[in-house]
Amino acid sequence: MDSILRTLGKIPGALLIVPLFLAAVINTFFPQVLDIGSFTSALFRDGAVPLIGMFFFVMGSQIQVRSVGSSLEKGIVMLLGKYAAAIAVGLGVAYLTPDGTLFGLVPLAIIAAMGNSNGALYIALTEAPKLVHVVEALPTTAYGKVTTPVLRQLLQDAGRWPEAAVR
Repeated sequence: MDSILRTLGKIPGALLIVPLFLAAVINTFFPQVLDIGSFTSALFRDGAVPLIGMFFFVMGSQIQVRSVGSSLEKGIVMLLGKYAAAIAVGLGVAYLTPDGTLFGLVPLAIIAAMGNSNGALYIALTEAPKLVHVVEALPTTAYGKVTTPVLRQLLQDAGRWPEAAVR
């Protein structure tokens, strides 16, 4: 077991990437292997939402009540910082490029892409399970999955975008 973990330790984000790759190979060549039952199919084949929900539940169960305030504070700062950077880049592209696009990408698409997040990939790449304070803040940043479409709509309806920005 230790040799496997040492080998995986040489690949960045291996704890996420290697199982995903193996699952893709299995699902490509043997798609019925994981159709064991309704629970297993829903958990491992039909979507990652139950696994992500379980992940957040397990991580949330490790949070101490005393640290909720600091976790929420860190998460809100990370979320607002992410949105501020996305809006700044999107507005910069909208107003500073000649046609209001960058390599064919409209500012709204840039903001949507930069405002999105992948908490599981972040944890795998930064080895965040060792950094409890980072893991505690992730559910707040995952809230961005809900607020990013709202942010896009607000920016689109603001009426201050150049014509090319909302094509």
